[in-house]
Amino acid sequence: MAMLEKLRVPFNAHGVCSLHGVLDFGIQQLSSLKHLQVEIVCHGVRLKEVKALEEAVKNAATDLSDELSLEVRRWDEEEILKEAEHKLAEEEFDTYLEP
Repeated sequence: MAMLEKLRVPFNAHGVCSLHGVLDFGIQQLSSLKHLQVEIVCHGVRLKEVKALEEAVKNAATDLSDELSLEVRRWDEEEILKEAEHKLAEEEFDTYLEP
């Protein structure tokens, strides 16, 4: 059986912070992995969600192997919500919930 050495994973950062700090990136069983490329989709998310995902990926890679080559990229980085924009979006959403 061939062993996986390279993996490219697109990952949407949306909703990462709603996981209450529990983010299992799920690569712990890929012991043969030598190169991991993670592409984080940033469209419409807060910066803290992107950073939380980046940290989880880095921790998982470090736990897996010291020899693992890790590359983390951001897609649509210019679409990361600023804190004021995020609050405004939440307020607009809340108005739809009111009877």
